[in-house]
Amino acid sequence: MREKRIKEATTVLAVTEDQALVATIRKGLISGSRDFTTATVRNALEAYQALQVRRFHCMLLDLAVPQFHWDDLLLTMELDGIETPAIVLAEGWQDTTMIRRFSNVVDCFQRRMELQRIVESILRHLGVHV
Repeated sequence: MREKRIKEATTVLAVTEDQALVATIRKGLISGSRDFTTATVRNALEAYQALQVRRFHCMLLDLAVPQFHWDDLLLTMELDGIETPAIVLAEGWQDTTMIRRFSNVVDCFQRRMELQRIVESILRHLGVHV
């Protein structure tokens, strides 16, 4: 009897209110060779709750989200052993040193207009050759 393997979709958690950003990321991910799904949440609490119940392969954090306590989220993830790699969109930040000190932060972008590079970073951290 042959056993069928159920292929798990690669999941990306997008923490943003910018639906155009999410649509662009989804479009860029679809062009890859894997089955991708994207979940979107609007704040740090929703992100943490999602991370507790589901495995995400990568997370995009948009620091432009109002009342977004991103530093609390990243610190709590570290303390709880949640190792989901985070790619941060820090538009308007002059110095990203404070952001990069968190172990989960694997990449940081300071301009929203770098969408292609953001998609490439997500794909690279998911193990897809770009």
